[in-house]
Amino acid sequence: MLTSSSRPCIIDCGGSNTNDDPPPPVTDQEPDDNNSEEPSSCEPATATDCSTFLTFQIDTTGSTTATVTSTSCATVTLCSAEGLSTTTTTTTTTSATPTQYMIQPNTNQPYEVLTAFTTRLQIENDPNSLWVVDAPSAQFLGFWQLPLTPDQVNLYKQDPAVSRNI
Repeated sequence: MLTSSSRPCIIDCGGSNTNDDPPPPVTDQEPDDNNSEEPSSCEPATATDCSTFLTFQIDTTGSTTATVTSTSCATVTLCSAEGLSTTTTTTTTTSATPTQYMIQPNTNQPYEVLTAFTTRLQIENDPNSLWVVDAPSAQFLGFWQLPLTPDQVNLYKQDPAVSRNI
């Protein structure tokens, strides 16, 4: 006769079991992929969570020179998920987005002052985004047009070549 002390303890380890029944078989169970305590009542539900990131490269004048968009998604499967749809939009910026401005010249200034301001705009901004309407042979300058940040507008208003009406 086997006693509980001579066989491995499986269910009752108190030593009071003295019957001659063999110990119950020990079997390895397959792991539950859902890690659920209730595998029979699990109704799998799948949700996709996506985040989109926008990255702007801004030059020293505040103009956007490049934009990169990237999206990252993850699919999650859970038991008994409730239908819920949430959309969250977050915008973060460290600099103002430039807006197109038309700058009127101060017609009381000599043409050389106006062309010096044109040179300044070409140096401080992307020259490919600068439009200049002028007739050099007539020493006439109609306007400048380019994307500017609010800080640039305030700065350029101080220049003697610029009309106060930007």
